[in-house]
Amino acid sequence: MQNMKLKTLLATGTVFLLAACASFPDGITSSEKTFQIAYMSDVHFHDVYASFEDGSFKGLPSANGKNATIRTMQAQLTSTRLFNENYFAFIAALDDAVARGLKTVVISGDFSDDGQPVHLRGLQKLMESYRQRHGLRFFVTLGNHDPQLPVAYAAGKPDYLGVNGKNQPIFSKGAVVACSGYDTAWALRDGTVCSEEVVHGGYKEVFRFMGNYGLMPQPDYVYWETPYSSYRDRETYTFNKASAESALEKRQFEICKQGTGGAFKKAGYTDCVMEPDASYLVEPVPGLWLLSIDANVYLPLNPADKNPQKQYGPSSNNGYNRMVSHKQQVMAWVKDVADRAKREGKVLSVFSHHPMMQFYRDSSRELASVFGKGGLDLTREPTPATSEIAASTGIGLHFAGHIHANDTAVYKKDGIFLVNVQVPSLAAYVPAYKQASYGADGKITVRTVRVADVPRFNDLFEHYREEHKTLSAKGSKGLWDVGILSAKNYAEFASWHITELTRLRFLERNWPCEMRQQVLSLNGAD
Repeated sequence: MQNMKLKTLLATGTVFLLAACASFPDGITSSEKTFQIAYMSDVHFHDVYASFEDGSFKGLPSANGKNATIRTMQAQLTSTRLFNENYFAFIAALDDAVARGLKTVVISGDFSDDGQPVHLRGLQKLMESYRQRHGLRFFVTLGNHDPQLPVAYAAGKPDYLGVNGKNQPIFSKGAVVACSGYDTAWALRDGTVCSEEVVHGGYKEVFRFMGNYGLMPQPDYVYWETPYSSYRDRETYTFNKASAESALEKRQFEICKQGTGGAFKKAGYTDCVMEPDASYLVEPVPGLWLLSIDANVYLPLNPADKNPQKQYGPSSNNGYNRMVSHKQQVMAWVKDVADRAKREGKVLSVFSHHPMMQFYRDSSRELASVFGKGGLDLTREPTPATSEIAASTGIGLHFAGHIHANDTAVYKKDGIFLVNVQVPSLAAYVPAYKQASYGADGKITVRTVRVADVPRFNDLFEHYREEHKTLSAKGSKGLWDVGILSAKNYAEFASWHITELTRLRFLERNWPCEMRQQVLSLNGAD
């Protein structure tokens, strides 16, 4: 896919074509040279009808006969993502992919919301149902919300929706004072439900539920490897060998506070630890290579501390700016994979959670002048030097998530070329996914598929009405607008979400004072 040339980029960003120089290997028929992939990202799956296996939380009885285990509307409208309705949006997106005849679904990170077992279990169950009923094959990469840290830690949420429209805190053991010092499977303390079902999982816990979706080798894969595999070709590959080398303890690398350890370690590096890496390369069908890059980077802050939240720094703002300095072994492997794909005539499709280049259509400088250098996720933007290193790997095309935006950026300099496609979130405005078509003529077509009409998107509105009634009676400050419950479809609901998010959060916390005052002084005509 090296030397990829951009042929057409429509102003809407809905469809673009790429001409690739990759040839197809001998022995593959014309029909096998065409591949279709659905790219979905930032699903943030929350099982709204989850079953807490320990019996700690029953949820709210609903008109449809199911018990709702949901977050409050107040929580949704002050967050950058929908926690509840995204459940229905994900199902609608999968149904749409099935209707289009797509069989391969890639989820480029944040498939979960903090790796909680109760919701990972529900996600696994849903994906398995689509695999069995429709033959879908899923491949995932890890986002910063899948394992927030390399290892599990006590956590939870204060804003599940409980009876009578009130908040119901649910935390795992040790996360809050109320959930300390009990020896039963779960506890109810001072109105707080204490359950291990909401612990924030690490790599081990995420792999337990999602390992079958690319993270671990499967018998029907043509080929599978990691940056740490002892083999690099089909001739020496066996499923048994891949399985033996796929365990997390075999996929560890040394990382130091200052940079990559191991063979890349420099004098003076300190606080070095071993961390897992979930990157993999899979050939699900002959001729197609899917390259999943684990772009999470957790800097060791205080390795001696027993609290994981003090041991490691979060990966949210690190991305490829830290990948090029702290996971150099992965970047070297990515280049090697791209070189081999070209030599062997493989169609290479590359994805990770974090973007490889700027994602605001070259307007970052102007945005920084208004919102500050760290405003509007600008701390997550790769530097030009980082993008150059990423482009020099030769992958040509990269699908990313994380930003909850629909965008396409092109890097071209001194003969190196890279297209970064931002896959929009199904849990935010505008909800959509990407359909990538790899043609027999070497061209790649990428379409944006909006998810507007979502069956049952309003199933939970009965509970929100109860919540709004309770908050109104209390005279709660910053109350959400009940008008959102008049939304006629999911697209309108998501539009309401971004509107209320702006009013309840962005205006108060993220916009500069002068801009806020100017906006609030305008009327509709202005």
